[in-house]
Amino acid sequence: SQESQPLVSIVIPCYNHEGFVQDCIRSVIDQTYQNIELIIIDDGSKDNSVVKIQELLGQCKARFTRFEFRHRPNQGLSATLNEALEWCHGAFWTTCSSDDYYHKNKIIKQINFLLKNTDTKFCVTKSFVVNDLNEVLSIQTENYNLGLNETIKFDDIFTFKIHLPVTGLYEINLLRNTLNGFDPKITAEDYDIYLRIAENTEIGVLD
Repeated sequence: SQESQPLVSIVIPCYNHEGFVQDCIRSVIDQTYQNIELIIIDDGSKDNSVVKIQELLGQCKARFTRFEFRHRPNQGLSATLNEALEWCHGAFWTTCSSDDYYHKNKIIKQINFLLKNTDTKFCVTKSFVVNDLNEVLSIQTENYNLGLNETIKFDDIFTFKIHLPVTGLYEINLLRNTLNGFDPKITAEDYDIYLRIAENTEIGVLD
């Protein structure tokens, strides 16, 4: 039931992905997990991304507990994610790049994992690598998921032995209060945040 489902914040940062952003948004609409708030921020796209997003606004407003769409001049990914972090009310937080899309059970599986393993404040899932026709590329998929097992340590990330996938679900207090969000001074904002996560919590991995 909705009552027993904590609110999950999902952020879609969009930049020049007119060909993919609708698939991305639809995959969030289609989540089996119900209690979701979605914020889409277009970071100054030069293509038709904003038009493509606007075509789905009605469905988004009907589907989500809270919903917001913003578009503005380009500020870069870290600034965009931090802006979203300020808006969000969820107990858990995740992002979906505008050229990616979610498996329909992504959120429910990750939430169930974090609610069961309360010492773990962050978890990732293995992923499929697909081409522009949404066909799974098996060799690339195998390589993308290499080394993803139960114990990921700081050194694994630091030495690039492991590349964490972009599927992370955070407990929002970890991201907001412990890590103070994303660092806009750093280009590799994901590498930086993953290292800081590894210093502060175990990292869960789901198949």
